[in-house]
Amino acid sequence: GTGRNPNLASPFAINRYDLASVHGARLLAERAVVADSAQRIDNATVARLETSLAAQKYCLDDPVRFLICDREFHCAIYRCSSNPLLADFVIGLYTYLMEHRRTAMSQPGAILRSFRDHSEILAALRARDSAAVVAAFEHHLDRIYSTTRAILGAMGRDAASTV
Repeated sequence: GTGRNPNLASPFAINRYDLASVHGARLLAERAVVADSAQRIDNATVARLETSLAAQKYCLDDPVRFLICDREFHCAIYRCSSNPLLADFVIGLYTYLMEHRRTAMSQPGAILRSFRDHSEILAALRARDSAAVVAAFEHHLDRIYSTTRAILGAMGRDAASTV
């Protein structure tokens, strides 16, 4: 093992916070992590992300399979960061309300939009362009936030309340 603590930010602990707080924390931490990763990413990881993106193309109507690819894609990027604690923290935030992510990915066109976001992210990483990577991630995270808020609203749950 890598000596990393997978329970650092367990889904149980993270899910006690409201959506806006988690989104804010995720934006803040993720900007730093992915900007760093853009400078440090190696060719082997870029190749892995290209393979992942190719696989994602075949998951456009399979939310569960897509989410497995999505997690692998995000974690590979985060782990390129020079700060393993911050990377693990961001991975913890990624798991927030995972059961709603499956619902979100079942909406028409949702997987395709995420796939396009991932294509933008990968292009920016390939260019080792931190600003472009941060911008692509911000766009991606804002869409995830909006979609999750809409799902919580449809379930009659206030996105501002704790779970």
